[in-house]
Amino acid sequence: MKNLATKRRLKFSLPVLRNGVEERAWCVMRGAYPKNLTHHAPRTTFNFLLLCGVILFLLAACSAPPVAVATSTSQPITEPSPTNTVASEPSPTAITPPTATPVPTEPVTGETQFDGANALALVAEQTDMGARYPGSAGHLQLREWIADNLTEMGWEVVREEFDYLGFTAQNIYGIANAGKGAPIFIAAHYDTRARADQSSGQEDMPVIGAVDGGSGVAVLLELARTLDLELIENEIRLVFFDVEDNGSGGIAGWDWIAGSRFSAENLDTIPQALILVDMVGQIDQELYFEGNSDPELQAELWQIAADLGYADSFITTQKYNMIDDHVPFAQRGIPAIDIIDFDYPYWHTVEDTIDKMSAESLAEVGLVIEFWLEH
Repeated sequence: MKNLATKRRLKFSLPVLRNGVEERAWCVMRGAYPKNLTHHAPRTTFNFLLLCGVILFLLAACSAPPVAVATSTSQPITEPSPTNTVASEPSPTAITPPTATPVPTEPVTGETQFDGANALALVAEQTDMGARYPGSAGHLQLREWIADNLTEMGWEVVREEFDYLGFTAQNIYGIANAGKGAPIFIAAHYDTRARADQSSGQEDMPVIGAVDGGSGVAVLLELARTLDLELIENEIRLVFFDVEDNGSGGIAGWDWIAGSRFSAENLDTIPQALILVDMVGQIDQELYFEGNSDPELQAELWQIAADLGYADSFITTQKYNMIDDHVPFAQRGIPAIDIIDFDYPYWHTVEDTIDKMSAESLAEVGLVIEFWLEH
């Protein structure tokens, strides 16, 4: 009975699966135990044990996992190859070469992209200072605010002081990529007009200058924050011109664009190009070709605008010839353009306020310049 008991324990340990080959083996095992097993001779016992061994061998063979055979249409599921298990490290042959795109639909920049909402907030910070005409408290505050912002963003600040009819004027330069290549000037004026001579009955009131003054400064400072300087092969100078906007009676005896005239006459190096940003950012802005701008550079910027989807704002028709801060540089043979919306109905009025502006319009101008510089 001891042997039989062992064999019965073996019997109950054999069945592993219950279908296919295993089921048939289980049936053989069940039939392998004659009722009178205890009365058989030792040879019978030996034969039975031999039979059990054969059955065990068959069961082991049946329960072994099938050997997968890879073909052109299938891959092993349970044993994937190493190159298929790590998606981030494909084999070299699996890499698809990039396809050249002639005109990107979105500007490609560094980690940070020009943000119109940030630019609009910078306009608000300026208008919160009040009027910023030369000699006002707001004008002095604005100078320091511009310089502080540039310094905080890692730009070198250079102040160019000069006397203009007894007033100590100051152009401010933010410089990056110094010495990397011929400098490119991106410019705006920061002073506002002392008299709202286009506001009937309020001519002696100062102009707050959200669009005319605030917009250009905001675009330049947002560019200072977002430009990917590693992609730019030139020195960049952000130029904030003083004493631009008080000719023709703004301040008695003053002329237009005094700050840019002084800058152009006292250059330490000849810039490769100058882009002036003036009176941008109004709702439904329309930026026409300007008659005193360099035609080739102007066409290049307007084409970028069209490629980025801003053709409704950047209009390839000439409409005005402006006396603006780009003119002294153009007179020296430097390619210079003026990005300006002179159809602004609140020009030189007390209603030149931030509610006339949109973040989207500021972004259009900033992104076009950013794209041009980085490519």
